[in-house]
Amino acid sequence: MAQVIALINDKTDGYLDHLLPNGHIEVAEEKIGCVNNLGRIAVSNLTSRLPQMSAVIGGICSNDVIDISSSTFRSAASFSAVVLSGSSTAPSISNEALYPYVARLVSPETLNGAGGADLAHFYGWRRIAVIADDSTWGVEAAQAFVDVHVSKDGNSADSIINANQPSRIVPVARFDDNTFDVVGLLRDLDRLG
Repeated sequence: MAQVIALINDKTDGYLDHLLPNGHIEVAEEKIGCVNNLGRIAVSNLTSRLPQMSAVIGGICSNDVIDISSSTFRSAASFSAVVLSGSSTAPSISNEALYPYVARLVSPETLNGAGGADLAHFYGWRRIAVIADDSTWGVEAAQAFVDVHVSKDGNSADSIINANQPSRIVPVARFDDNTFDVVGLLRDLDRLG
């Protein structure tokens, strides 16, 4: 990204000179990594370095985007920059009154959940287990699927194996060693009924 920004900022090299012809991009970075409340600290650090910041690129996780774009936080922190997120998909972020000035580059889970439910309906899958983590994204993504699945003819909440059970964490992947225990996951699903 640094190279593209340098090309945009250089108005004499013939590359991308038409983009922001009267503007200059300044960059400051903060790492937040999908950790609760680090986004708020990052915004504070960024606004102290770039007091006229107009946009933030990032907020990968939905929790991060919610933390830094809620109208409550924006008011308390005097933060009005646009938040551009390439991967936050929690449906609640679509509420522009609660989360103003957010631009997402991906569809919310309401569309993804509908796609999954349509696929299950197409193949006639009736008995389904929904596994999600307890993040905002996980809870809302699971609910988006469940809502559409139960609205289809012949389906009900009872057809979802674990719909009314308390959440539990099932390790599907460990990112530190890239293992994926499919057999263990299937055994866990079988035990659920």
